[in-house]
Amino acid sequence: MTASDGSSHGIFIDLSLPRAYVVAAAAEGAQEWGFDELQGSGLTNWPPCPLHPKNHPLDAVALGGSAVWACPSENTVIAEIGALA
Repeated sequence: MTASDGSSHGIFIDLSLPRAYVVAAAAEGAQEWGFDELQGSGLTNWPPCPLHPKNHPLDAVALGGSAVWACPSENTVIAEIGALA
């Protein structure tokens, strides 16, 4: 991924893992890149947890064969990755 300033960020993904793990790893890598891009903007929790929007971002995890965004505080699934509104 390439930032507006020309810098780039790579993501290593082990394609031998099950699909849910691959998707979660890609989302986590994009999330880390987003954190770097948003530095200084005041937005540090992308995507924000709808249960705790001022406290933390959601975690990208593989769970039960699906890649999902989950609240790390309550271990609650919020949405499948790609379906977050």
